Amino acid sequence: MTYELAKELKDAGFPQESDFSFYDFNVDGGIGRPVHIGESSGGAFLCSAPTLSELIDACRPHTFRIFVNGETGKSTVDFPLIGLEQVTWYADIDEAVARFWLSNKHE
Repeated sequence: MTYELAKELKDAGFPQESDFSFYDFNVDGGIGRPVHIGESSGGAFLCSAPTLSELIDACRPHTFRIFVNGETGKSTVDFPLIGLEQVTWYADIDEAVARFWLSNKHE
């Protein structure tokens, strides 16, 4: 999970109660890695970095499928009756499910 995607989820209203979060450490002007809540971060909370299971749970009650391309490692999520040529492939499963949640959050 990148900081940019985690921030996009937060801005769209994704719940911020997660086991992992991003904190601002002011290290070279960059954002720190996702930090487990149990760790002593010393930085300011920025946003949650949800796990894959948290993303999947948040997509309920929608029924969807996750596909992973064995050659490229890219992933996608679709509704059961949509052909694969109609979906977008993402870098990993987390991003694919996050994008699915973002596209369906209004329902």
